[in-house]
Amino acid sequence: MKKKILVLLLLIAACMCSACKSDKYNIAYEVVYVSKSSKVEAVTFYSLSDYGDINTFNLLDDNRMTEYNYSVDGIAVSRKLSEVVGNKIKLVTTYNNFLAYDGYNGVPFMTGTVEESLLGFDYDAVFKSALTDDEVSAEEVMSHKDLYVVIIQQDMNIILDGQIVYYSDNVKLSNESHAVATDDGLCYIIFK
Repeated sequence: MKKKILVLLLLIAACMCSACKSDKYNIAYEVVYVSKSSKVEAVTFYSLSDYGDINTFNLLDDNRMTEYNYSVDGIAVSRKLSEVVGNKIKLVTTYNNFLAYDGYNGVPFMTGTVEESLLGFDYDAVFKSALTDDEVSAEEVMSHKDLYVVIIQQDMNIILDGQIVYYSDNVKLSNESHAVATDDGLCYIIFK
């Protein structure tokens, strides 16, 4: 009897753990997840009627990823998950780094430290403090070279592995680690 209870408890624990892992992708909107290590994952949705079924979608997606990966001599983009949700296909894609996201999707995108970003971006924007919502100078933002930054020009939810410290005025904050970027110029989200 004790063995049966133990097995049942182990099964319940395993189910709970697998549910916890999938909660990250249990969303109904498009989002880009960015970690401090510059790992990028994106959840995007496609109309099921455009593809007929998930198998056709996966075949076309495989072909597109293979072509891109071949063009960069490595595996820079991979599919983590694709599933039918109602009349949509949810796709979770993993990108080895920001260059893969930028190149694969054709949108301006960068993530790394503020210091790394200074090599290619001039921080020509109006910035606000996430703590006070007061305006701060670009010089103040750029002086924090050890903070992390996401720079993107795309209408997209951004969820960060950290707390937002500064953001450009074309970004809307949802909470301390979630922001909504627009395609109205480069969006800067600085986090720790």
